[in-house]
Amino acid sequence: MLIELAAKEQGWAVRTAGRDRWQPVDFDGLILSARPKKQLNENGHPAR
Repeated sequence: MLIELAAKEQGWAVRTAGRDRWQPVDFDGLILSARPKKQLNENGHPAR
């Protein structure tokens, strides 16, 4: 997770990287990190 300067109201932005990246979510002005839901394959097991 990276916090960087940005031309936004807050003056900063959140960036993420990676395979299972958490997503920044704006919740009424508060930035929260949401973990992605695990994808299941046709056998009901977590996808790789």
